[in-house]
Amino acid sequence: MNLCSSPSGSLSVSVSSEAASALNTSGLESAGNRRFVKAIEAFQRASKLDPGAREPRLNLGVALAQAGEPAEALLQFEQVVERWPDYLEGRLNLAKALSAHHRHLDAIKAFRDALAIDPRCVDALNGLGLSLTHLGRAREATIVLRQALRLDSRCAGGWSNLGFALATLARYADAEAAFLAALRLSPSLPEAHVNRGNALKEQGRIAEAIACYDLAILLNADAGSARWNRSLALLQNGDFDRGWEEYEARWDRDGNARRRSYDAPTWDGRSPCGRTILVYSEQGLGDMVMFVRYAALLKKAGATVLLETPAPLAAVMSSCPAIDRVFPEGSALPPVDAVVPAMSLPRLLHTRLDSIPADVPYLHADTTLVARHRQRLAQLNGLTVGVIWQGNPSHQWDRHRSVPLSSLAPLAQVPDIRLVSLQRGPGTEQLSSCPFAIEEVIRDQPSESAAVADLAAWIASVDLVVTVDTMPAHLAGAMAVPVWVMLSTMVDWRWMNDRLDSPWYPTMRLFRQRQRDQWEPVISEVASALQLQLVGQH
Repeated sequence: MNLCSSPSGSLSVSVSSEAASALNTSGLESAGNRRFVKAIEAFQRASKLDPGAREPRLNLGVALAQAGEPAEALLQFEQVVERWPDYLEGRLNLAKALSAHHRHLDAIKAFRDALAIDPRCVDALNGLGLSLTHLGRAREATIVLRQALRLDSRCAGGWSNLGFALATLARYADAEAAFLAALRLSPSLPEAHVNRGNALKEQGRIAEAIACYDLAILLNADAGSARWNRSLALLQNGDFDRGWEEYEARWDRDGNARRRSYDAPTWDGRSPCGRTILVYSEQGLGDMVMFVRYAALLKKAGATVLLETPAPLAAVMSSCPAIDRVFPEGSALPPVDAVVPAMSLPRLLHTRLDSIPADVPYLHADTTLVARHRQRLAQLNGLTVGVIWQGNPSHQWDRHRSVPLSSLAPLAQVPDIRLVSLQRGPGTEQLSSCPFAIEEVIRDQPSESAAVADLAAWIASVDLVVTVDTMPAHLAGAMAVPVWVMLSTMVDWRWMNDRLDSPWYPTMRLFRQRQRDQWEPVISEVASALQLQLVGQH
C-alpha cells in the first residue's frame, strides 16, 4: 500500500492547509520510522484540519494497515473512494486491502476500476494478475501480468507474480525463469524467494525450497510467510524438531490459524498434572480430528482435558476417551488453568517422527448407528467401499484435490465391489448423473454435529473407505477404519514425501499422483489394489 506525501509525487495533490500539510509530513516521518500509532494520530488530525484533503485520509488507511488494523484500513479506503471516486491511489489501496482480506473477486473489480482511470497503471495490472491467480484464473492472470511487464519490464514484483501464476499452472520451468528475472532485478525481494520456494516444494524439491525460504528470512527476519512455508517443508521432510518450532509462525501470517483470547494463560509445556487444560481448534475440521489425539498424552500426564471444537465435530469428539468435556465453539466455558491451540501440542509434547502418538482408534462411532447401517449394507453382496470425491470447495487447493465422481468408474468395474457414496454437501449433485451403480446412504440430519456423527457411523460400517484428501480421511484413520487416500502432487505436509503409508494413521494407505492433476493413473492403481484385496479375501 502506498503513502502519499507532497506535490512532487506523481500522484499527489497539495493539501489546502499548511497545518494539515505539516501534520501529514509528520505522519509520513513517523510511519517511515514504524511509529504507527503516532502516524495514525497525525493523519487523523490532518484530516480534521483539512476535510477536503485526500492524502491524509489515504495515508491514515495505509498506516492502519501497517499497524495491524486491516478492517479499519479497509473502511478508510472505502470512504476515500466514495468521496473521491476518480482518485487512482485511493482505488489502488482499496484493491490491495481487499486482496489482503482474500476478497479477491472484489479486489479484481477494484483493480479494474483503477485501470478505468489509468489503463497503463502497472501497479493495478500487477495486483489484478495476483488476485486472478488466487481465484484459480491463472491463465488469465499471465496475460494481465505480461501486459504489466511490457509496460515496465523492470517491475520485480510483476515477474514474481508471473512466476506464481505459471507455477499454479504447473509450468515450472517458465515459473523458475520468471522468479530468477525478479531476483536479478531485486535480489532482496523476499516474496520472490518465497514464491520460488513454494514452486520448488510443489515439485518435491524440498531441500531447494528450504534454501529459498532461508534466504527470504535472512532478508526479512519478520517474514511470517517464509517461516510458515519453511515449517511446512521441514515437516514434510520429517524434520519435526525444527518444523514444529517454525510452525508457530502460522500466527504471524494472514491465514487459517485463529488465535483466540481466553481468561487463562497459554499452556507452556510444563507438567499438566492436576491442571485443567482447554484444547481449542484453530484451523480446519480435519486438523482438529488429527490433533485431538494429543488429548490422550495430556490425560496420561494427569490433566483434566476440556475441548473447544467446531460445532459439527462436537458429537464425534465426545467419543474420545481422553476428553473430559466437549464444548462447541461459542459455548460458555468454565474456568481453566491453561489453554492451548491444538496444533501447538506436537511442539509442546516434543513429537518426533518416531514418537508420533498413533494409537488408534481414538475416536469412535455411535454403536447403535453402526449396527443400523451395517444391517442396511448387509443387503449388498460384495466388498463395500465408501467413496468421497469432493473436498471443501472453499479450500485454496480444492480444484487440485477433488475428483469428478464419474472418474471413479474403474472402481465400479471391479467385480464384487459395491460402491457406497459417503459424500456430504458439495459434490452430491453429481450423483444424479453418475454413470455407474453407487449406493446412496447419506441422509439429511437435524444438525451438522448429527450429520458428522452419522457419517462416522457409515465410515465404520463399510469395509473400506476410498477418499480424496479431506476431513473424512482423518475421521476414518482416527477410528482405525481401513482408508485409502488419493493425493495430488500438491501434497499437504502431513503426507510427507513418497510414503505410501502414514505414520499418523496405521490403517491408511496413500495413492499419489505422478503428474499434476492427472487422476486417471491414480484411480487405475486403486482399482488394481481393490482387485488384489478381493483375491486376498478368497
